[in-house]
Amino acid sequence: MKRSSSCANSILLGSCGYSCHAEHDKNNAFRLALSIVLKGLEMKSLPKELHTKKHEEALAILNECQQSVKKLLTDHKDMLAEIAKLLRERETIDGYEIIKMVAKPL
Repeated sequence: MKRSSSCANSILLGSCGYSCHAEHDKNNAFRLALSIVLKGLEMKSLPKELHTKKHEEALAILNECQQSVKKLLTDHKDMLAEIAKLLRERETIDGYEIIKMVAKPL
């Protein structure tokens, strides 16, 4: 998830100087949250006040997910730093390596 990457940079570095495809990722995340909120309804068919309410509900889902990811990454900052160090050394790592790192105690 790109969003978590930006959040991870913020946790480790205090801020994130750049983001790759951030606007595209935000739009995709919003569309997904909106589809969850609409439960199959068409946005065009809704009255304006309901349209606004559903939009706000989707934004609330996104905010809740972002806060959840931030807490998870903050709670595991040491592991995040270890993964970041390995990425600086090797540029790429596969999922199995991350699983091994997460499974071992620090």
